[in-house]
Amino acid sequence: LAEGATAGSGLFLQGIPSVPHFRFSSRVMQTQLKATLGVSPAPYEPWNHSCGGGKLLKLQEHECSHLYHCSQLGRTIASHDEVLGQVQDMLLDAGFGYGWHLERTVVNPKAPPNLRSWRADLIGQDPKGNTVLIDVSITCLTGNSAMQSRGMEMRGRVEALLRDVEMRKKRNPRIEAATRAHNASFVPFVVSSNGALGASANA
Repeated sequence: LAEGATAGSGLFLQGIPSVPHFRFSSRVMQTQLKATLGVSPAPYEPWNHSCGGGKLLKLQEHECSHLYHCSQLGRTIASHDEVLGQVQDMLLDAGFGYGWHLERTVVNPKAPPNLRSWRADLIGQDPKGNTVLIDVSITCLTGNSAMQSRGMEMRGRVEALLRDVEMRKKRNPRIEAATRAHNASFVPFVVSSNGALGASANA
């Protein structure tokens, strides 16, 4: 409810039903209802969950919420790709700037080897010809890390948690190096998995 009450919340859903990833299958609908009602997504507990890197997690009680946003299950990845496509379409339809390209590697040859390259989700030029780098992030605010964050204790916790994600992106050494190399502006386009927009995405 808090995410849905934020300014601009759910604007990316205007793509329904043209975007396949935003069409609910019966299984996804069942999962979303469980999430809304606070019912565990695991058929029984403890639940053995095969996560990334061959890791096996034994989930029980509140830990089962991991299944709602695990990247291995594809929900966040699918939402990321579709939101990214819509951001590009909006920029093109609005005639804002030019040369918008998806997923381009930006290189800073003067940076240390481990910081030399970074893949921007979207790169282009604004109307004044300045380079703009955009990174789309889908974050789940019902995950354990978010629920344990100090931001959950603050007024306006949704905005605070999204702002935390934005700041982590802005302080990422790879992104800082890429931005310096091209004298570019960086936009962390952060969206919660339930549709709340971060400050930069809503600017």
